[in-house]
Parts: sequence; C-alpha cells; structure tokens
Amino acid sequence: METYENQIKYNDDGSVNVPFGRAAEWYISNANLLKNHRLKNQSRQVTPKLVKAGILTVERVQGAIDYLAWKTKTGTVKSTNRIDDILVLTSLGRDLVSQIELGLAKNQQCWYWVMYCSGDGGNCQRLCGSVGKCNENCENYNLRNNLKNGNDMHHCSVRVISECQLSWLSLENPLRITIQGTHRTFHNNNIPKISRINLTYSVRDSIALSRRADHRTAKGIKAKLLTSLNGASEDVINNALASQRIICNNDKLRQFVARDDKKLKDDTGPWTQLDSLVNNILKSQGFILYYQIADINQPADSPDRYYQLTISDEFWLKNARNYGKICIGIDGKYDLNLDRAPVLSIVTENSAGCGLPVAFALFNKENHHTIKLAIDAIKKNIPCDNEFCEHKWYYENLLSGNGFQRVRECQNNNWKPYILIDKHRPSKLAIQNASHKPILCWFHIMKTFSENLNKWQIPAKFRYPIALAFKIVGRSRTEETAIEMAKKYIEFINTLPLEKTKKDKLIDDLSKNWMCTEWRLSFIDAGRISKNITNRFPWTTNNFTERINRTIEAVYSGKQTPLTFIERMYGINFQSETIVSHEDLNKFESGLVTLFNTQTIEQQTKDDICCDKLRRLNQGRLDFLLNM
Repeated sequence: METYENQIKYNDDGSVNVPFGRAAEWYISNANLLKNHRLKNQSRQVTPKLVKAGILTVERVQGAIDYLAWKTKTGTVKSTNRIDDILVLTSLGRDLVSQIELGLAKNQQCWYWVMYCSGDGGNCQRLCGSVGKCNENCENYNLRNNLKNGNDMHHCSVRVISECQLSWLSLENPLRITIQGTHRTFHNNNIPKISRINLTYSVRDSIALSRRADHRTAKGIKAKLLTSLNGASEDVINNALASQRIICNNDKLRQFVARDDKKLKDDTGPWTQLDSLVNNILKSQGFILYYQIADINQPADSPDRYYQLTISDEFWLKNARNYGKICIGIDGKYDLNLDRAPVLSIVTENSAGCGLPVAFALFNKENHHTIKLAIDAIKKNIPCDNEFCEHKWYYENLLSGNGFQRVRECQNNNWKPYILIDKHRPSKLAIQNASHKPILCWFHIMKTFSENLNKWQIPAKFRYPIALAFKIVGRSRTEETAIEMAKKYIEFINTLPLEKTKKDKLIDDLSKNWMCTEWRLSFIDAGRISKNITNRFPWTTNNFTERINRTIEAVYSGKQTPLTFIERMYGINFQSETIVSHEDLNKFESGLVTLFNTQTIEQQTKDDICCDKLRRLNQGRLDFLLNM
C-alpha cells in the first residue's frame, strides 16, 4: 500500500501540514481518530471566490477520475470538489503573494473546508450528549434522523478542518489539517458499522479506471483491489473491511460501478441533465414558469442566491383561474427525490371537491424568497377573466442573467386567493410579500394542539372540552369576538382541576402561539371570510396537497433524482447526447401531468361533493366526537 508518511509535517499544536494532492487524503484516512468512521463535508469556502477573481486555479491530482464536471450558462466549467485538489497561483496571484510578502497587501485564506464524522452506526456521542439517538429535550429530537438538514453536524463532535492562506502556497506543505473533538467522552470498544460507500478517492479512481479502460466486472475489480492486502494478517483484513476505505462489500461495489457506468454514459450529473431538459425541451412547450440557477456569491437575503424551478401546465393555469379565485393550498415536501430538494406543491379545489394541481416548484432551499418566486411566477401566467382568453405568453431573461421567466400578456392581477398553509413562518412571510392572505390549515392546528395536550399530560377526560373551547376561539368571525372568546377560554381553563403549570401552558399556548398579532388573522375565521359576493369560502384543511403528493409517490418506483421527478411529471425519458446518435434522444410515455389532467376532466361532470371526500369528512367528524 502506498504511503505518504514522509510528506506529513507534524506541528506542536496537534495539527499537520501536508502538500496538496494524495497526501492530504492519506493522512485523514490513516488518522487513528478517524479510522472506521465515515466523513461528510460541507462546502469548500473562499476558493471559488479567488478562482473567479483570477488569483488561482484548481487542478486535479494526477489520475483523478471520480468527479463530475459541467458547463454553466455563461460558459464557465465547474466540477465537484475533492480533498486532493491542488491550488495553483496564476500570474495575478503570484503578484499578489509578492505584495503580501512585502507587507503591501493583507494575507487571506484561499482554502477552508470542514469535514465531519457522519455518526454512522450510532456509536458516536451527539452534541446533546446522548448516544445513538437524541435526548428528548434536544431541539433535534423530533426531526427526521435527528438532523435539521443534510449538513447538520449534530451526530458527532469530530471535525476535520483543512485550511490554507495565499502566502503558504509557496511552502512545501501548504495545507494545514486540524482534527478536533472526540467520538465519545467515554471508552467504547464497539466498531461502528458504516452503511454507505466510504472508499477513498484514490480507490474510487482505481475502480473507475478498471471499469472504463479494462471493462472489468465488479468481481474482477474486487480481485484487483485485494492485491493491496496480499499476505495481510486477519486483523489487517478485518480493519480494512471495517473502515471500508480500500475495500467494500460486493453490494456496495456493484452500486458504485453501476453509478459510474451511468455517469460515464450521461457524461454529466442529474442536475446538469435537468438544466438541459428545462432549456431544450420543456421551455419550448411553455411548461417552465420560472427558472433560476443559484448564485452562491449573492447574500443570503437575496432571491438570486437560490435555485428555483417552477413548472406547470396550461390546463392547470386555467383551472387556477376558474377554481382558485377564493383559495389555493401550498405545502413543501422533502422526500420526493433522493437529494431531498424541497418540492412545493400548489393546488386548488374544483366544484366536485377534488384537488387539482396548479404548479410545482423545486428549490435548493425552502424560504420566503423561493416560495414568493413560485407564487409570483404563477400569478404572472394566470389567464385573464375572459373565459376564452387567447393572450399569448412569452419568455424573458432574468435581470441577473441566471435564468428566465414566463409571462402572459394579460397577467391576471385580480387573482388574489387566500393561501392555505401549515404553520410555517417563511410561507406566511412569502405570501404576505406577494400581496396574498395566509390562512392556517385546521387539521394541522388541531394536530399540533393535540400533540401539546399529550406532551403536557392533560388528563384524557379534559382533552375534548379543552379542544372544543380552543376551536370556538378559532372559529370566531370577527377579531373582537375572538378576543372575547379567548378571555372565556382562559376563564374556562382556570376552572379546571389541573395543576397551575398545566393551566399556564394552555393559556400561554393560545395567547403566544395562536392569538398573537403575527398569527391571529391566519388562525381565526375572521381572517378567512371573503368580502366578495360569492357564497364560496376558503378551505379549512390542506389535505389536497398531501393527496397530490401521495399520488406522485404512488406513481414513483425506485430511487428518484430531481431529474427523474421532472421526467415522471411530463412523461419524458431524457437522454443526453452521449447516447448513440441513431436512437431517439428522448422517449415519451404517459406522465403525471396527463394523469392529473385526465382526472380533472372526469371530475368536471360532478357537481356534488365526491363520495370519497364525503366519507372522509364524516370519518373526521366521528373521530373528533370520539376524541380519537
């Protein structure tokens, strides 16, 4: 096995300095604290900014194969980051370093990257002090996998920080690596079980080379990898299998080979393929309402910083005009694709009481900026009130130059429905900024209230009357009535034979979480009673979005990327230009848009509430009365 021990410079503070290239990964892979653990990484900081400024370039280590490269709309070639990347100064960079050495310019970081232990196997002590799962009082306790997002470092305190400054680039070992933290504050002999591919980049490169150049099978590749363990003892082989850095089991190896085959075949990653699908196929058919490529150089409070793709269909937009004048619902979902990119579903209800999609929006982050962009994109494309509207739509480039938007000539500015949401502050802020009124879903209101009653250990015999009193406050038709009913609610709670702490929690919950200035009009009926002359009222529950999402999940099969999510929506099997030229590049099949449109047309003949909805309404009433 190749070693880089002679290239490692150990410092008195426990850090090391290494040259750029393979030595950096070798040190991390062989550090005692990091053996048998899988590392994840955050985004590499500072470097992209200096590359864009022309001060340095990033080169691949010799033999690097396992990475993705793509070209942006501006023609810039970008690629995925690796720990063995090499920074090289340009002539402009060398001049700047000379000024730094003379004291004429300030030194600055050119590389800062944080890697962290993933906590696989549940053997690491979490930041909340617990092992395997979070404490009940931990803010991550109720989150999926106990993580706020994919880069949450809560599962372990071990960090690997690599950094470099411009003036260090002239040194033999410019990259400083510091390992911080411990996996546990107590001794534990258990070896964590790594569930994902943990191979080093050098091994991944070797696998890719064996597959692409020699056309080896997974079995043949494994035989080649095992040559590094010839004559090794049982302990060495056990350690290699435990760490999975130089060898992995057959299933993981086959998965890696299959992934590399697809990557080579496509010659691009799924997000770049999605960009091609959007620009080359969907845009010309008018399916794209808004498309923006993220610009990470923009500040966090700028909408230009975030990726945004809003899709729809002409039939959906007409339905939004016909049925969505009073109310629409929105709801975000993170598990409709493998990348957990948020998908915002926007739906309305037809005269038969069935949910209809209006649009879907795909983000890299769900916040008030991205949600508002989606709402505005829909608003600019709703047909005017003329039933036979023939106004054309057109595309225009965004001012930032990072995308485009669709605009209809008539732009129905009269379309200002109530928007039903879960209690989600970014959604509320986005809706208000888009000049709409946010209202809360009563299903989620009562679900949250029920969970609180359970958490506060309110006796079962009091839960129904308390819930009924709470709902009376919420169904008030004026603010004055709601305030008066809130006082009655407090009086009622104080008459109950409960501990004072429980009474205080019930009273504070109503006053601080529901009847506060921020949420009051979204909570009570006074905020959702339309002042127009129609007899239609906004919905009370947001189950249409959830039912639409379940339809999407039912049609899905296998693991889906954001690309396949859009492919399934429009029934397009997109293939890149690397496929043999005598085949059709794109194959079409029935998509979810066709399914939704067919269902909508079938439902248009129904004037009454559909029996399925009536059954669910009656079931809900029964469950409420039985306190279930």
